Amino acid sequence: MSAAFDLGGYLAGEAPRIHAALERATAWIAREVPADVAAAVRHGVLSDGKRLRPVLCVTAFRACGGSDGEAAYDLAASLELIH
Repeated sequence: MSAAFDLGGYLAGEAPRIHAALERATAWIAREVPADVAAAVRHGVLSDGKRLRPVLCVTAFRACGGSDGEAAYDLAASLELIH
């Protein structure tokens, strides 16, 4: 029998890299749009949440043989931005 998967621990482990990618994305957006729009985007994107979409994206990317670099997290962050 296999060991139980600790989903909460996995999400907590991924959170810093997902948050960093979201910070990079919102910093880029802030340079491209008016300040009031950038503030709204930051508020909407960086508020608390489980970040399941980006975690699933990175996890699927790894499962398909992808490397675990910053670019994978940036791609995953884009899903959160679209949502």
